Amino acid sequence: MVLATIITISSRLMKKIAVAFTLLSCFSFTKAHAQHVPPPCNDYERTLEAMRTADQALRHRIGELTRFPEANAKTIKKVTGHIILVDRTNTAKLVSLVKQCGWPRPKIHGEKAVDYAWLIAQHADMNQTAQRTFLKHLKQAVDSGDSPAYTYAFLADRIALNEGKPQQYGTQVENKTECDVVIVPLDDYAKADARRKTVGWPSLKDYVFLLTKHLKEKGCLAPHVAIGTELPPPLYR
Repeated sequence: MVLATIITISSRLMKKIAVAFTLLSCFSFTKAHAQHVPPPCNDYERTLEAMRTADQALRHRIGELTRFPEANAKTIKKVTGHIILVDRTNTAKLVSLVKQCGWPRPKIHGEKAVDYAWLIAQHADMNQTAQRTFLKHLKQAVDSGDSPAYTYAFLADRIALNEGKPQQYGTQVENKTECDVVIVPLDDYAKADARRKTVGWPSLKDYVFLLTKHLKEKGCLAPHVAIGTELPPPLYR
């Protein structure tokens, strides 16, 4: 009974996902031409919010399940499959939206629209062409003051990781355990520190110190934080 409860995705979660996909139904392919029809641009923020809801609901569920990975192995695999499907769908929708409406701007589409679009771009890992296109739009948005600098840093590192390259800013980490964190290798530590400074972040050395302190505050008796020497495999490949 307990295992069944753990493995079954809660009805509450499923309702959230169902609502999100209902809101996204305006993107569905027509039977006649299977064309992607985006909503009007004045609904940009609301549409992106629905996409974010679907994205986050499943990832929160994975977070719960991975607390007991052995007991929940089958369900983790199933939910991961759902995440991949949602990511693919969201990526296609964002591509279509950006073609019609451009990259969201806070004064036109709302502050949250910018954050939502960035999150969807972060998780567009299975479409590197689209992800790189998003990065170009994001660079322009950062340069024009329409998006915070950290959004470009995170996406640039994410793309580097997916391409099997060292990251540039140090945003990507691997959690070996709750108390053992490895920062994915960087291309050049000195240049990385200079880049981090432009974003308003501390140096890598200070980042390791702060992250170690954070783990101690979470209850880790012997926290371990280090900069890795080997690149992890690309996400979902």
